[in-house]
Amino acid sequence: MFRIILLIILILFLADRGVFADEKKATPECIYTSTAEVVDGKLINHKEKIDCVEVEKPNALVSAFTGENAETTWKYFWGTIFFIMENM
Repeated sequence: MFRIILLIILILFLADRGVFADEKKATPECIYTSTAEVVDGKLINHKEKIDCVEVEKPNALVSAFTGENAETTWKYFWGTIFFIMENM
């Protein structure tokens, strides 16, 4: 029973560290636009605009089972389940 609890704690620790999940931080996606009129080689009415949309970090458990590294997660998941069943 003690080994099972240690395995569960180890798996939760690895999932929290981003070993299984895609580790993405919340970063803004920004688009820079600039408009101006050119008269005699000079810029007139120059306007700059930056639009940012913040991309949220996905849930660690959801991204672990559906992200790019889902294959590894499922291997560890089923390996743990079979290990627990074998030792019962």
